[in-house]
Amino acid sequence: MVYSVTHGWLEDQAIPQSYERGEHYYFSDAVYNMMVIDDTIYASVLGSDTYTVQIDPTGEGSCTCPYDWWGWCKHLIATGLE
Repeated sequence: MVYSVTHGWLEDQAIPQSYERGEHYYFSDAVYNMMVIDDTIYASVLGSDTYTVQIDPTGEGSCTCPYDWWGWCKHLIATGLE
C-alpha cells in the first residue's frame, strides 16, 4: 500500500499546537524504528519518554503518550511527517 499523507491532511488531524510540536519532533529526528507491517505504520518517538505510535491504513492513529485532547498528539504528527 502507498500512503498518501499530505501536510493539509495532517494539519486537520490535530490542534495547531500539536501540529507545531510534531513538526519540531520531526525536524529534531525524534522518530525512529519506523516500519510498515501489514500496511500499518509503527514507530518510536523520543520525547520526554519514548512513545510507541501506530497508524493504520484507514488513517486511525494511536500513541502510548498520555495526550487526552482532540485529535492527534505531536508524536503521531511527527510520525506522519516522517
